[in-house]
Amino acid sequence: MMSCEYIQVLDPSNPSRNKNGYIGEHIAIAQRVLGRPLPDRAEVHHANGIKHDNRNANLVICESRAYHKLLHQRMRAYLATGDPTKRQCGYCHAFDDEKNMYVAKDGRKCRHRKCATRYYYERMNKAIAKEGI
Repeated sequence: MMSCEYIQVLDPSNPSRNKNGYIGEHIAIAQRVLGRPLPDRAEVHHANGIKHDNRNANLVICESRAYHKLLHQRMRAYLATGDPTKRQCGYCHAFDDEKNMYVAKDGRKCRHRKCATRYYYERMNKAIAKEGI
């Protein structure tokens, strides 16, 4: 579903341009709608996942990369389960309610409690095997 290339436009006067004077069309459109440059650390999200679909209705300005990643996480959950609040286990890759999972303090790693235990013991066994004990 995801395309691989952003459309670039030449805009040498834009403060967000790259060293060759180009800027992503989606960023230029978002800036035009805002009437000013995007805030620091803001990112533009394509709601339908198609990077060259730069219609206003398809662009969402995210306040940070963390929020942008959250949108992608929820989109994957919705497409897989129909429920955007589900989380994917990093070990078995199944989607489930967050209350049934262990979520790391940083919020990124998420595993079923049983999967977290298996993962822990696998790592311990690898470390023991590596030490030759």
